[in-house]
Amino acid sequence: MNTGRVAPIYPSHVCAECGHPIPSDEVAAVLSPRQRRVYEIVRLAGTAGISAKEIRNKLYENDPNGGAKNTNIISVFAHYANVRLRPFGLEITARLGPWPLWRLTKTEEQK
Repeated sequence: MNTGRVAPIYPSHVCAECGHPIPSDEVAAVLSPRQRRVYEIVRLAGTAGISAKEIRNKLYENDPNGGAKNTNIISVFAHYANVRLRPFGLEITARLGPWPLWRLTKTEEQK
């Protein structure tokens, strides 16, 4: 039976108590589901980076309503994810300029 749900792209285990997926990655475990999805999209883009429009399209690809119309929401998700990522020495950053590309980088203290 197809439930319309997409399998997570991060490794996970299933909780024996409630049946919910539990990320096996310590970093992914501290993020909310949307933050985790943005983190994974940016992480998989690698050093080449990815545009906010591409992130938005991947983030909302299975949303029947199409998701957010504006790409500013990516900045919001990245900001709140960064609060939780910094203890791991990671940060989701965007290159400044007319076509910013988002990348997963090490924080200044960790470089």
